[in-house]
Amino acid sequence: MSSNSQDQEIDLGQVFTKIGSLIQKGIDSIFDLFLFLKRNFLILGILLISGIVLGFFLDQNNKSYNHEIIVIPNFGSTDYLYSKVDLLASKRKENDTSYLSSIGIKNIKKFGAIKIEPITDVYKFIQNNDKNFELIRLMAEDGDLEKIIEDDLTSKNYPYHLIKFSTTEETTIDATSNPILNYLNNSEYYKTIQKEYVNNIKLKMISNDSTISQINGLIENFKKSTVNNQKSQNLIYYNEQSN
Repeated sequence: MSSNSQDQEIDLGQVFTKIGSLIQKGIDSIFDLFLFLKRNFLILGILLISGIVLGFFLDQNNKSYNHEIIVIPNFGSTDYLYSKVDLLASKRKENDTSYLSSIGIKNIKKFGAIKIEPITDVYKFIQNNDKNFELIRLMAEDGDLEKIIEDDLTSKNYPYHLIKFSTTEETTIDATSNPILNYLNNSEYYKTIQKEYVNNIKLKMISNDSTISQINGLIENFKKSTVNNQKSQNLIYYNEQSN
């Protein structure tokens, strides 16, 4: 038993020796670090100040301004709107300055990325529209309602959409926003859609006016026949003489 006790004491002594060695190395490393900082204090100070000044100027020169335009696509032109914004984004990515300049955007080099996304508002989507409400209800029965609301096919039918773009300096409405809106509104394709849509509404109005005139004529004839016969004081008069 005495031999086992000596082995344990020797082992513990080695462990404490190694721990002390590690602690001493740690203290020496900290001391060496302080000596290094002391010897190179001036150089490190210059590098630190230079980094701060350089970062400040880079931050000043790389500012980014974010801009947003809320739009409502009319005449069922949602797909057209998205395709036009995507085209504009691709032209910006390709750095097609001539195309961007042709639509009236100023300071093209300062003009950044542009994209469009729907403003998720399911309440506006189903408001006063039984068909949309029934559509959402049926789709919700077969899947996750949140995913359906955010799905591209559903979200593109929301009334409001958000065009986002960035610039590297301050800009004005006339320099960027108005040219973008004019670019979306003044194409021949959109004008054709608008014209056909308005014509369809006019035709429906004419048809409705004709139907209303016919109904008014029937009511007037009915009133006249009722007054002439004077057989009943009720609004509805029934005569069994079919001839």
